[in-house]
Amino acid sequence: MTIERYLIYMAFQKGIRHKLVKSLLNEWLRDANLVELKRRKLRNLSGVFEGVSVFRYLTEHKW
Repeated sequence: MTIERYLIYMAFQKGIRHKLVKSLLNEWLRDANLVELKRRKLRNLSGVFEGVSVFRYLTEHKW
């Protein structure tokens, strides 16, 4: 699963609407400094970045 697909999956799990997810996906990737890594598989990210928790980012925002 890629970072991009994981973000979409987690957003749906949190109850964020599809239209909102599509419009905000690139903004989330930019905020988490993951734009250039969005197509990489999650299993290949060990040690690539520090201090970024996409799950925390999604849960802290008010939807």
